[in-house]
Amino acid sequence: KNMEEDEISRLTGQEHRVCIATTDVHEYGKLLLEAVFDHLNIEHIDGGVCTDADALADLARQRNATAIAVSTYNGVALNYFVALQQELGTRDMAKLPVYIGGKLNQLGEHYTADASLPLDVSDELAASGAIPCADIRFMLSDLVNRSAVRHR
Repeated sequence: KNMEEDEISRLTGQEHRVCIATTDVHEYGKLLLEAVFDHLNIEHIDGGVCTDADALADLARQRNATAIAVSTYNGVALNYFVALQQELGTRDMAKLPVYIGGKLNQLGEHYTADASLPLDVSDELAASGAIPCADIRFMLSDLVNRSAVRHR
């Protein structure tokens, strides 16, 4: 489903500075976000590929980001978000929205022969304060809604 024209116009009329990074070498999600943000004239900050949580938090603070978008793939989603959340907290940025998309899974600590693959951690991410995104439309709609609340 496409975004409605009025939603797109509300989104492009808002001031966003979204810091976009990846947890690993898989940068397809990051490239997609950058292309969509360019198309919608939404300011974005290149947070890099394989970016450490502390470096991303530093960059978000330096560039006065209004949100962070993280693309992940290799079984580190929850650990990465927890580390990023901790880094943001030490910089008084704990309330900064963190969108996370891609393969939202985590390698488990204990394996059996039948369960050696990463497990989905979408619910755990949401419970920890992340904003899990199944697709980019959800993120864009959420940005619109957050700005509407912020400007009331």
